[in-house]
Amino acid sequence: ALVMELVEGLSLEDALRQELEPPWNLFEAISVMGPVLSAMAYAHRLGVVHRDLKPANILLDRDAGVEWPGLPKIIDFDLVKIASAGTAGETRAGTMMGTVPYMPPEQFRGRADLDARADVFALGVVLRQLLTGRLPLDDPNDQNQVVAFYRGELRPEPLRIVAPHLPRSATDAIDAAMAISPDARPATAAELLALLGSQWGSSPPASFASQPPPADSQLSSLPPPQPASVPDLPLRIETGEVEPNPPTRVGRSAAFWIFLIGGGVLSFFLIVLALASS
Repeated sequence: ALVMELVEGLSLEDALRQELEPPWNLFEAISVMGPVLSAMAYAHRLGVVHRDLKPANILLDRDAGVEWPGLPKIIDFDLVKIASAGTAGETRAGTMMGTVPYMPPEQFRGRADLDARADVFALGVVLRQLLTGRLPLDDPNDQNQVVAFYRGELRPEPLRIVAPHLPRSATDAIDAAMAISPDARPATAAELLALLGSQWGSSPPASFASQPPPADSQLSSLPPPQPASVPDLPLRIETGEVEPNPPTRVGRSAAFWIFLIGGGVLSFFLIVLALASS
């Protein structure tokens, strides 16, 4: 008997159809693909190649307490290859196994000596799908398009042109991941992570992932928070009691003039009195 975990949730493929249609913004894509890239970086370090990465094989665990979009989990290792296992048990050369258009050209041609760069290609296709809402092929069921795509004759427009709002590091990394030649791709998911940028190293904080952010928000374009502008107004405290008016400069000035005028009048009467007595 084989005991497997029961995942309460849905696949990324179903989420794209039922919950949040692509294109996703950068924040949303990182919340799912950040953990997936980290998991595949670990698998590649152990010499494990999945060979069938696609949205249908990424589950979003929605168990109690797990917020949107869920905890990503990679499944379906039926075509997995252990690099250290040699050729025993591997797919025979000339046998195509995988899923168009996520499989790389070398897998489409039936090569048996696949390595981590095959997964890197698939990760690039998934990332592009999330961020643009489009696959590199208009119709994956059109055999002519499929053959032209894997020959390098039909290539999607560079991501930096399709999505110029994304960080250049991310668009260049995804385009490199989808290169026709394996030698032009990042060697592992860890290298792809490094090229994507520091923000892809982990998923966003849970407090930010409770619900999909606005469709037009982009993690890379958010301006730094600015302190609120507070007018420099005098502090005024109102109470139910009437406070006596405090002495002011005007009050002191009035008292001065009263004293001066009063003193002048008194001096005048004293002078008159002195003259009269003489």
